[in-house]
Amino acid sequence: MEKSAELDDGAKFTYCLVLDSEITLELYVTVPDGEIFYGIRASFDDETYDNDEDLGGGRFRVTIPGISATQLETWIEVIYDGTTVRRLCPLSYAAAVKNAEISQNASDWADSLAWLYRSAAAYANND
Repeated sequence: MEKSAELDDGAKFTYCLVLDSEITLELYVTVPDGEIFYGIRASFDDETYDNDEDLGGGRFRVTIPGISATQLETWIEVIYDGTTVRRLCPLSYAAAVKNAEISQNASDWADSLAWLYRSAAAYANND
């Protein structure tokens, strides 16, 4: 599932969480035909990630790999055309899945991700 939003100039912003072998957040911008692409950048945990992949058809991706369980609630600022257009955290994706009511499996997955974060944070804090 990709969470989608419209940006000011008609561009579309989407993001998804990938859990294949490590927690990865993928951010996408799709720019309408004829529009200038100004670049997309994400700031996460004192690092900056720039658009690193042109997927064709006006779609660009920024990938933030290697997110630890304790970073699931760390805020990410998404900057497009020099302006912060979104603030989100990887755990907000789980909330989007819960709100979308896609399936019971998706809902269970979102709950599991939230519990993973809570357990990892408690462990890190020696609780």
